[in-house]
Amino acid sequence: MPTIKFHQDLKVYQKSFELAQQIYELSKAFQKKNSILLLIRLEDRQDL
Repeated sequence: MPTIKFHQDLKVYQKSFELAQQIYELSKAFQKKNSILLLIRLEDRQDL
């Protein structure tokens, strides 16, 4: 078994870091989509 010198050496850390990066990328797209929807709603309200 290899010696663990840093927390980055742990498999659980590596897997959780990869997952966190994927969630971050997904959330960026989600936030952008919601921003666009919000702008569309605001534009529609201006017509009233």
